[in-house]
Amino acid sequence: MRVDVVALPDGARLLVGADSTILKHLDLLIRRSFAIGFGIMLVIGLAAGIGFGRRALARVETVSTTTREIMAGDFSRRIPPNGSHDEFDRLAHTVNAMLDRIEQLMENLHAVGSEIAHDLRSPLGRLRGVLELALRVEHVSELRALIAEAVEQTDSALSLCGAILRLSQVESGMRGEAFEPTDLTQLVRRLAETYEIVAEERGDHFQASIHEGLILAGDASLLNQLFANLIENAMKHASPHASVMLRVWRDRTAIVARIEDNGPSIPVERHADALRRFGRLDKARHTPGHGLGLPLAVAIAEMHKAKLSLADAKTEAARPGLAVTICFALPEFSA
Repeated sequence: MRVDVVALPDGARLLVGADSTILKHLDLLIRRSFAIGFGIMLVIGLAAGIGFGRRALARVETVSTTTREIMAGDFSRRIPPNGSHDEFDRLAHTVNAMLDRIEQLMENLHAVGSEIAHDLRSPLGRLRGVLELALRVEHVSELRALIAEAVEQTDSALSLCGAILRLSQVESGMRGEAFEPTDLTQLVRRLAETYEIVAEERGDHFQASIHEGLILAGDASLLNQLFANLIENAMKHASPHASVMLRVWRDRTAIVARIEDNGPSIPVERHADALRRFGRLDKARHTPGHGLGLPLAVAIAEMHKAKLSLADAKTEAARPGLAVTICFALPEFSA
């Protein structure tokens, strides 16, 4: 009982009492409910923490296992996403994209040694033969001719080394910071004027259609190298009587350049071979060059966030011709 005593004016005392059993039971019920609720929450929290922890550890172990297998030499291994689209899945996609790039670079590295040896063997072999012959000649005029031929073979080897260095520099992205607004219209127009003269001297036909006001963020010298490589490649493989068409225009989403020729096309299944380093097709082995023109063009295009693709030109000539298309994303300052 809880009792309250009140003094009255006549000296009497008033006692008011109440039964507190219900309040005590209610207080006990609240305490017990809180203890039970807290205990249940604690158990659920611990179970969820252990579950999520084990799941995270399993994902980390998967990444660790995949990494160890890659370190052991299996560059085809990838981190499997579980389809939850959580942070681990996003990380897996990013790492897998990085591994794809590393695998591509490793394949290029493995191929580059044998391809360099293959392309250098011929000029170095001829150089050695010329030098051996020069040791046996007695006339100065013959010696001069042999020395000139030796210099020519040396220039061929140096040209290969220079092309490899240019390709490596572009692929490393060393010149990406030098990008600035470039007038693509004027750049391609100057190239077109030059190659029109070259084509006329060779008995070929070169035609260009270039839209006005095409501005691109990029490196002018590399873009010049890109278009020069593609034009020369088209004229070389379509000759004799090559017919090359260069078109550059702008659509809603990109600046598009297309170089078409009337030469032999490349089968779809050989496109990847044509675009890789030293990827010269068998029918092109007799022509001068090292198979680095298209790979260099691809590297320059990728540096400028552009996509280079091959297709049949579908000309009216007997041969389908090859069409090389480059799509440059519109720069932000063009909006």
